[in-house]
Amino acid sequence: MRWLWLALVLACGGSQEQPAPRRDSQFSLAKQTVGKPADGLTLRSIRHAPHEGYYRIVFDIGMTEGKPARTVPHATAVYQARDRSIELNIAGVREDLTGNRPLEAESGEPFGKPVPIRKPPVDHLGRLLVLDDSAVAYRIKLTREARFRLLGLTDPARIVVDIEDTGGSRPSPK
Repeated sequence: MRWLWLALVLACGGSQEQPAPRRDSQFSLAKQTVGKPADGLTLRSIRHAPHEGYYRIVFDIGMTEGKPARTVPHATAVYQARDRSIELNIAGVREDLTGNRPLEAESGEPFGKPVPIRKPPVDHLGRLLVLDDSAVAYRIKLTREARFRLLGLTDPARIVVDIEDTGGSRPSPK
């Protein structure tokens, strides 16, 4: 009986190893989501920097009392082919405490001017109008089509958008 079971397993491919996923398969143009429903959070800061192989934008999430959040709120990122941009929506965020500080180029306009980053593949970052009072949204304008990945990191909570770099935004040598 054991031999019959083993023959069935082998015939169905049960003993074959699955190939390891390709490293570049983590980047995509498809809609991506992370996190779970939350409320009463704040956006504490936005940071960005080039890394080897990608450009990273980090949205730091906190509690209204000023403490860092531990749970990643629900976030969605969608690539918009019409203007080569990534639209990021973070739900559960009622306040933007950054004063859009990394977005210092902002003016008195309702959502300010886009902040130039000019590190290919990222051109600039701008805030989007959201009718929901418990969400914030940003547009990451790209210089060319580029795949991305959306991550939700905990302790403290952060929403991360990595934009695949096929050349041009390497960190400068020290």
